[in-house]
Amino acid sequence: AEINHFFSSDWLIKTEKEILLPSGKTYIPDRLLISKHYSEVVILDYKTGKPSNEHNKQINNYAETLICMGYNRINKILVYISKNVKVIEL
Repeated sequence: AEINHFFSSDWLIKTEKEILLPSGKTYIPDRLLISKHYSEVVILDYKTGKPSNEHNKQINNYAETLICMGYNRINKILVYISKNVKVIEL
């Protein structure tokens, strides 16, 4: 997947902003991109190491929280940073 588009001025960008849940727990996604018409949200989460189910679970929790906040179209992207960058769109 190509991610250059997610670093343009087409998005409202929230970097490491805390989301407070009703339970008092917080989530801090690495990068949230919100389309200027609020019709789409992209969650970019950076990871090191190998892809894992825990990473998938974490980004899915972020997405579920955003759905509860009223966002409908959510794209989830894990970016693995190492010697070679690997991008996985879920």
